[in-house]
Amino acid sequence: MQQQVAIRRLAAADVDDVTRVYAEVLEPSYISFSELGEGKAEGFSKLSPNAARIFREQLVSLLESSQHGFFVATINDEVVGFALASIQAAEAGHTECWLDDLGVSHKWRQHGIAKALVSQVFAWGAEGNAAYYLLESGVRNESAHHLFESLGFQPLSTVFWREGAK
Repeated sequence: MQQQVAIRRLAAADVDDVTRVYAEVLEPSYISFSELGEGKAEGFSKLSPNAARIFREQLVSLLESSQHGFFVATINDEVVGFALASIQAAEAGHTECWLDDLGVSHKWRQHGIAKALVSQVFAWGAEGNAAYYLLESGVRNESAHHLFESLGFQPLSTVFWREGAK
């Protein structure tokens, strides 16, 4: 029997459930530039033990921001996925929409939930007159790359990383 997926705005009551999904899906291949910069990673392949706590704190602090569109996917009122997006003014004067984070519980992958969440981000970005959509992804996060390409995203640049002196 096919379960009905509902996509809606993330509410304050969803923060712990979204953090749970985030912690479930977080793995070293997930690491990208933002995880390093935000303290969620301690190098190219090592996650910080504080990653989920940092994620939760960021989520709570941005929940009411009009520049952020946070969405959850639910099945029978259970949060099974999330998408976090932001609208920003580019230096050139137009608006860009960033897909900042996306996660779907392992149990519910391959059910179209990530695509439904990203479609909601596209609609939200269109309401904000986004000229284009951007995201970053860990170089080894190949399954996510396939999803993003199926949604029309194309690789744009590569960020190189090198550990500094300790």
